[in-house]
Parts: sequence; structure tokens; C-alpha cells
Amino acid sequence: MSRIELATAVITLVSALVGLGVALGVSRGDDAGEAAPPSSASPSPGASLVSFPAAPSSGASSTGVSLGIPAGFLGTWKGVATQGERRYPVVLTLRAGMPGELVGVSEYPTLGCTGELMALSGGAEVVLREVTTSTCLDADLWLVLNEDGSLGYTAGDPDDPTVRAVLGAG
Repeated sequence: MSRIELATAVITLVSALVGLGVALGVSRGDDAGEAAPPSSASPSPGASLVSFPAAPSSGASSTGVSLGIPAGFLGTWKGVATQGERRYPVVLTLRAGMPGELVGVSEYPTLGCTGELMALSGGAEVVLREVTTSTCLDADLWLVLNEDGSLGYTAGDPDDPTVRAVLGAG
């Protein structure tokens, strides 16, 4: 095999592998060349991921494949949040999406504010960036599906959350 034939074969193989990566939705990471920190959790057995095109930025898992919001998280969730001594109702409405996309809204009826929710990562633990209106503060939210079917909600620092709630479907 000549050098030209070998180079052509290598280019063809590399092109095929790149095309396969695009077809599988492999994420490239952000513009700085760094992938977002992966979530250490994996989807629970039987959880079905909602299928979408790969996001162009953050949200890569350790395998480099972006994870969407699992189907079990979708819908409207209601409950009472606890923040120190304060308690107030919270309503989250989540729809399908990928990291970097708007995937829902939040409502805090007694506080008079709402928010838009952007997915930061998906999988067994969903992380959202909440951008709120009015007097409420923007925060990152960590959501997990509990064994009883409820949704665990924490906001603030995940190691020392300032707000906690257990939300029910509704």
C-alpha cells in the first residue's frame, strides 16, 4: 500500500469515526475545551431518557455523552420548601430538554416570584440554574427522584443547602 493510499484510508477512517460521534450526540465540552464536571450518579434502572440532539456546551457525562432530563422528572411538582424557619409553597414545571436549554419554570406563589429553569446536567440527579424575578434570588437546584416517587429539591450549596423540599406530582 502506498503512502497516498494509506493516508486516504486513515482520513476515511477518522471521518467515519467523527461522523459516528456526531450521530451518537457526543458533546465536545465548552468553548474553552473543558467539559462540565460530570455527575457521579447514573440513571436509575428502568429510567428512560428523553432523546434529543446533543447540546453544544456543558452537561457532558464521564463518557462525553450529554444526558437529557429523564422522563420521570417531567411534569408539575408541588410542595412546601423550608428555608431556615421560613416555609413557603413551591411549584416546578419541568419539560424535556438537554443541558443548556430552558426546561421549565418555578413558582413561589406566596413570595410573588417566578423563575425560568435551565438544565445544567441530567441523569439520576438533575441540576438546574434558576433565574428568578422580583425579590427571589437566583440559585442552582438539585433534583432527585426518591424511591417513593416524590422529587427531592435542594437549592444553594449542595453540601449545605439553604432550601429543601420534597415535592409531589401534581
